[in-house]
Amino acid sequence: MLPIVLRELAPADEEAATRVSVVLHQAVLSRVARGSLARMTHLPDRVLASRREERRHIARELHDRVLHGIGLALQGIDMHRYHAETSPALARAKLDRAAGLLRQTAHTLQHFTTELRRSVGEGGLERALRSYLEAHADPAVKVAIHPKGNLLALPAHIGEEVYLILREAVRNALRHASPSRLDITVEVTDRDLRATVTDDGCGFPVGSSPAGGGLPSMRERAQLLGGRLSLSSVPSVGTVVEVHIPLEGRLR
Repeated sequence: MLPIVLRELAPADEEAATRVSVVLHQAVLSRVARGSLARMTHLPDRVLASRREERRHIARELHDRVLHGIGLALQGIDMHRYHAETSPALARAKLDRAAGLLRQTAHTLQHFTTELRRSVGEGGLERALRSYLEAHADPAVKVAIHPKGNLLALPAHIGEEVYLILREAVRNALRHASPSRLDITVEVTDRDLRATVTDDGCGFPVGSSPAGGGLPSMRERAQLLGGRLSLSSVPSVGTVVEVHIPLEGRLR
């Protein structure tokens, strides 16, 4: 900009031209500093938003799966008390059902707390994905993971965020798409990471929101890593979630 400013202002001498140059550079540096500060404050806000979405998901899981099961079990216990004197057989059946519900709820809660503790860790992204699938995928669903490149070279924070993105995509597919097959591909090169989660489930029309939610959080995580997330789906054919993260100069 300096040649344009000097031409427009036409300073009288070299000293005046120097003053113009100093003022211009100060203005540019001031804007750079303000922009950097805004970026520094904006990123934590986005991280916090992503974490809040994760907490909301946890709250929904606790309400829909754990508290619901406990509530049904308590109803069964109440019915046992109601029928205890007049119909011992029916009372026993209510108590047995309540006990079964509590066992099922405890099993659900155990899986849930295991998922909360699970992270990429030393085993890397592939092992974390396999561990999640072993715990949550229906045996009737054919699941395949296709790793390419050195996934262990991913920095810990990148591997963790990518895992959370792919976990959410897998969870949505298993719960809402009713797939018979699920394929996960993760490719790491010196330049980038590319990952896809492909299912052959029910799909959904273009322009509508997929069941299960979590898409804004997934996109937010990808953007925080400087990448992007895209989703495509065809009804009765399936859904593809794609993640692209630049890695140049970031591998361990």
